[in-house]
Amino acid sequence: MEIIDSNIKIIPLGGLGEIGKNMMVIEQNNELLIIDAGGTFPDEELDGVNIIIPNIDYLEKNHKKIKGLLITHGHEDHIAAIPYLIKNLKVPIYAPKFAVEIIKKKKLKTSSVDITTINIETKYKIGNFNVKWFEVCHSIPDSNGICIETNNGNIIHTGDFKIDHNPIIGNPSNLANLANLANNETLLLMADSTNAEEEGYSSSDKEVFESLFSIISKTKGRVFVCSFASLISRMQMISFIAKLCKRKISFAGRSMINNSEISENLKYLDLEDNDLPLNQCLKLPDNQIIIMITGSQGETSSSLVKLSNNDHKKIKIKENDTVIMSASVIPGNELGINKAIDDLVRLGAKVITNNNLITHTSGHGKKEELRMLINLIKPKNYLPIHGDYRMLKANYNLAKECGIKDENVFLIEDGEILELNNTKGQVSGSINSGEIYLDNNNNISKHKKYNTKTGVIIFCSIDYSSENLFKSIEIKSFGITNNKKNIKLLEKLSDILKSLNFQTNSTIKELEYSLEKSSKEFLRKNMEFTPMVIISTIEI
Repeated sequence: MEIIDSNIKIIPLGGLGEIGKNMMVIEQNNELLIIDAGGTFPDEELDGVNIIIPNIDYLEKNHKKIKGLLITHGHEDHIAAIPYLIKNLKVPIYAPKFAVEIIKKKKLKTSSVDITTINIETKYKIGNFNVKWFEVCHSIPDSNGICIETNNGNIIHTGDFKIDHNPIIGNPSNLANLANLANNETLLLMADSTNAEEEGYSSSDKEVFESLFSIISKTKGRVFVCSFASLISRMQMISFIAKLCKRKISFAGRSMINNSEISENLKYLDLEDNDLPLNQCLKLPDNQIIIMITGSQGETSSSLVKLSNNDHKKIKIKENDTVIMSASVIPGNELGINKAIDDLVRLGAKVITNNNLITHTSGHGKKEELRMLINLIKPKNYLPIHGDYRMLKANYNLAKECGIKDENVFLIEDGEILELNNTKGQVSGSINSGEIYLDNNNNISKHKKYNTKTGVIIFCSIDYSSENLFKSIEIKSFGITNNKKNIKLLEKLSDILKSLNFQTNSTIKELEYSLEKSSKEFLRKNMEFTPMVIISTIEI
């Protein structure tokens, strides 16, 4: 491999300072690799928006440098942006087998997709980079980390990972394999921060199995298990339990049905001929039924929400039904899921959550697992990835506790550029990041244009005796994703509006017009759409 020792740029386009939308750029010597291309689900009020993905302006401007898109695993927060990305850029994709099958099921609006199914035993030459995938434990088959070789040392990206010695699917965590990664110097370790605030170790699948078996074996009525559609390990677990409890298993929800079929075809899921189509399963006695359903995040089109609203086409909730919530709630989705649970109880169901009993374990390592990872790999530099700012900060602090020097641990968010060489690393600048709203056809949603359901309300107190007229300015948003980047943006808008100069004899209408014009110009420039701006003023 002939790489000149030169600075390596690490540029997160999504996933740092937020949950989801994971996308990372690795750049050196006029060549660029992308790790993952994920999305996140919109707030309920964003009508017509199916998925939110990272802004890819930087990739479009540097498309000639792109050598490949490297996928760690098949969860939507790592692959949802692929249809839009390959529609706009010709990018060769390298992905594990299970992720490849999920990607192929997507609406790929191109006649040919350059996609390679990787083998973890193989090292791939991609441009001037040597790239190797390594197996990790997570909640979906074929989950991997990625090791990129450079002359400055290895760059290791964990993907989503945990350490589990008793997984339901896949191999136990291979600590020796992780330690082998340290045979060559690790210039940078980028590690999953999702559970960095949590003490101890994540629960094993074995503990969840025992708890769910205990619950279901004592239940007399129908059992509904609500989980992520891509949580194949939970499907396998419930299938085992169904067999032990002499119940049949069925699936409700298009994405869950699709994923179960892919998993069976690839031999990652063995239902032991104990599954039935939903219509047939519903004809059985109640004590012989287990139905796995989508909706663990309160998605409006999911089976769980349809059941809670009593408008599912095939199933109606009745007394003695038990609904087990077997997933963690992603921050920001609490209101929707709590409403669905409340409505299910109102209809007569018993709802069991992870707060009552162990019904779920995370696929992300906690503090002790991160500590073990750091001590095994012994990286020169460390970058927390995948998480809200507080999660990144907890991971950042943990790395320093593990003995990595302060100047070698970095805390950056989407759009910031980390540059590394053999001697030092530094945050050298930033690029325009942001997000794109897509509809069901992976086209840019109307929310990127003028939209009366998206915008800001600006409340102003005007004091004509004051030098700058404004006593106070408060900004409230609606239909705009409430992430850290947008919060900072609205804070900046408030500062700009407060700094505007007006004549003391300006009329209220003149003030409102100027405020609206300045706000629209700022938001259009920074959010790439023209929002609705409502000005509410009061004279004091």
